[in-house]
Amino acid sequence: MFTSGSTGVPKGAVMTHANVLNLIEWGKEAFAISHEDISTNVNPLYFDNSVFDFYSSIFNGACLVPFSKQETRNPKTLVEKLTQQDVLYGFLYLLY
Repeated sequence: MFTSGSTGVPKGAVMTHANVLNLIEWGKEAFAISHEDISTNVNPLYFDNSVFDFYSSIFNGACLVPFSKQETRNPKTLVEKLTQQDVLYGFLYLLY
């Protein structure tokens, strides 16, 4: 996967299949992610944290609600959509 990195310079980072499987399992255990949950991809797909959003949701049966770039740029709109969609995990990212 490619990420902008802390310097703003894009770089490639290797994520093995085993790494992704471990991340999925960790998400399931740490956050009890299940088919009853709704999460979001607040992080853009080119950002490394999006791997957690996408894979932990999909492979644990949770619903994944897409957000547009415009919705993530406006804090009021973002919180309104998170509340409207009853999103739990997307909101956790806003707190960290």
